[in-house]
Amino acid sequence: MKDSFGFALRSDQPEPVRARFSERFLAYVFDGLLFVLGHQIFIYGAAKSGYSQVLPPPLIWKSLWVLLYIFYQTFMNAQGRASWGKRLLGLYVVDLEGNPISFSQSFLRAIGYFLSLFCFNLGYLWAFFHPQKRTWHDLLAGTQVLASSPRGPLERAGILLTAFVVFGLLGGLWIRENVLKLFPQEKQAVALAYQGLQGIAKLEAIHRQRFGFYTDDIGRLAQLTGDVPGFRKELLKYVEPQGFELSADKNHFVVSAHARNLQKTKITLTGP
Repeated sequence: MKDSFGFALRSDQPEPVRARFSERFLAYVFDGLLFVLGHQIFIYGAAKSGYSQVLPPPLIWKSLWVLLYIFYQTFMNAQGRASWGKRLLGLYVVDLEGNPISFSQSFLRAIGYFLSLFCFNLGYLWAFFHPQKRTWHDLLAGTQVLASSPRGPLERAGILLTAFVVFGLLGGLWIRENVLKLFPQEKQAVALAYQGLQGIAKLEAIHRQRFGFYTDDIGRLAQLTGDVPGFRKELLKYVEPQGFELSADKNHFVVSAHARNLQKTKITLTGP
């Protein structure tokens, strides 16, 4: 601010502390994990209770989770609030004058997340080069992210180290899910696991034909083969013993297991 003669006036207000990329990254990951865990719990609960057969197609219910995430980001960051991830890191979103953002700005920010995501996360990395550490969704909505207070050197170093570790873990998971599956051995292991679960599905059909219901007892299905040890040995060629799940009621069954590949790919079959 300047006086009428053009001289700069001192301001009692401190300069805003703009959030660092490492802080924003950890807040973003924390918010994302909430929804990933919620989604997995939802799917697990539906499978356990036998309701997985009545779920809408995956594209629909995944879209519903995306809409829920947009609502969460819109509501939590508007009017002076902060998402749980930002609150954990002591961050908050304001407009360019330092005022709380409106719902419309917060909604634009939430939509902007996906613009960055679909451009190989380039929109997030933009904060590295922008003088105000703003990302694409900040530029779209006219916002900036501030820290509630300055951090000391040790605290900054701890956050940076944590961000590097989390980034490494997520990068490893991405490679595991998107690169390793390209190898022929990985594809073959998944195909064999699917073949093993198809065998269980056939035994379920035989069991229902004989007894009038599907069963969640793998031992009863093994007895139908007449060779319980051989059945177990053959099944374990295809799937991991850990994580095998079988649920059933009178009219439906769900069986899932992890393939014997590096990714431990989860395969699920439902019937009939």
